[in-house]
Amino acid sequence: MPKLFLSPWVQDFTGLEIPPNSSQIPIQSQSQVSSWISFLRNVGAGDPAVSSAQSVATKNGLAVISGQQIGLGIGPILSLYKIFAIELPKELNLFGEPVPIQRYDVRESFDREILINTYWQSQTLMFFKRANRWFPSIEKILRKYNLPDDLKYISIIESGFMNVKSPAGAAGFWQFMKPTAKSYGLEINDEVDERYNLEKSTEAACTYFKDTYKIYKNWTLVAASYNIGIGALNTELKNQQVTSYYDLFLNEETARYVFRIMAIKTLLNNPKSYGFYFRNKDLYPIIPTYSVIVDSSITDLVSFSKYYNLNYKLIKDFNPWLISNTLTNKEGKSYKFIIPKIDSLNYNDLLKNNSEQVYLIDDSAKTKK
Repeated sequence: MPKLFLSPWVQDFTGLEIPPNSSQIPIQSQSQVSSWISFLRNVGAGDPAVSSAQSVATKNGLAVISGQQIGLGIGPILSLYKIFAIELPKELNLFGEPVPIQRYDVRESFDREILINTYWQSQTLMFFKRANRWFPSIEKILRKYNLPDDLKYISIIESGFMNVKSPAGAAGFWQFMKPTAKSYGLEINDEVDERYNLEKSTEAACTYFKDTYKIYKNWTLVAASYNIGIGALNTELKNQQVTSYYDLFLNEETARYVFRIMAIKTLLNNPKSYGFYFRNKDLYPIIPTYSVIVDSSITDLVSFSKYYNLNYKLIKDFNPWLISNTLTNKEGKSYKFIIPKIDSLNYNDLLKNNSEQVYLIDDSAKTKK
């Protein structure tokens, strides 16, 4: 009889518990046995030690696992890890437009990006975690503008949901350059940079998408223009006498750009198929907040923070668009500050309503509303 050792992570996944050094698992239902078999098959497909342990019999309310001795904890699971070539989908669409995936150059470009992002596990797991927090806000604005939902993936490949600034000067989730940001109504000065305001920068991105679609009547070209620029894309389309992104010979970054979007969409919509397993509590929850409208100057952001029983760090975390310690508001403009609710900052409280089951087990990447 085998000896099975289930780590807490595995027990979370299967819903099964087993005493140390035991060969029998107490069960309450056949579904628990099915869950255990499913787990074995997914983490160790083709491994003799795991395959031989897949014969399960139930007797007197116990699941008896036949086979040789195996151990399944985080370490042993990693010992079962194998690197596989990835089977690509036979059909793909992006932004509601078909992708000519059977063409060799298109297929191999997509294959490159799906391989990179599947096996760059740490980064892709962070995408899953952050998407749970930020996608709902972005999706809401895309719906407001009646835009394809797939455009949300651009924010991931641009910034990874981080308020970073590139060496070229692009900033925020959507990586706007300063002149473009200002042309779309974003305020940028010594105290305020609305490229770091998620709501306003997403609104600006949506306006760009709608404006650019009027030019190309094609969302794939709209996405490509977001990387290379409208002028440069128009030049390439004219010089090469083509009308499709997939027919263009482009610089390395833009040639990969749409395929990176495609790969991230594929992974986030089919996590289990690509080996990504996690639970609700592994994802970053949405933190409850409320808004405060400020139409006067703030001479000291630290004092402003303390007024709301917060510290300076938290005010900056939730309002990264305010890049100074002061807000000189001579014109009396209205600024919306996002204030986290004090009773919602504890992680245990944020997660208390979450299920312990594995998240996205049905291969759905739809985030909770």
